[in-house]
Amino acid sequence: GRILDAIGYSSCRVVEDKVDIGYSAPGMRRIVWSLRRGQPTRVRFETLWQAVQPKEFDLHVRLNLGRHGAVMYAADLTEAYVDFNKGTIADPSEASALGG
Repeated sequence: GRILDAIGYSSCRVVEDKVDIGYSAPGMRRIVWSLRRGQPTRVRFETLWQAVQPKEFDLHVRLNLGRHGAVMYAADLTEAYVDFNKGTIADPSEASALGG
């Protein structure tokens, strides 16, 4: 939910019923999709858990609005980090939850 929420706060064009969100662990050959075309998938919880269990995993977001792409590297996907990137933390002292 936090990921989709953060996408909505971005300045890019987003059509909710086109967004795909998936996860993959290093060495995992396939992407485990949790959201396809804006709808939850029927993927088993255990399968999703395996994809995000490693210390590092890949998060895949497809807006399905064209042929552009981007890569982002992050070390923190906590709620505080997402709020910081949405611009909802205006006071730098509130960023202490991020280790700053």
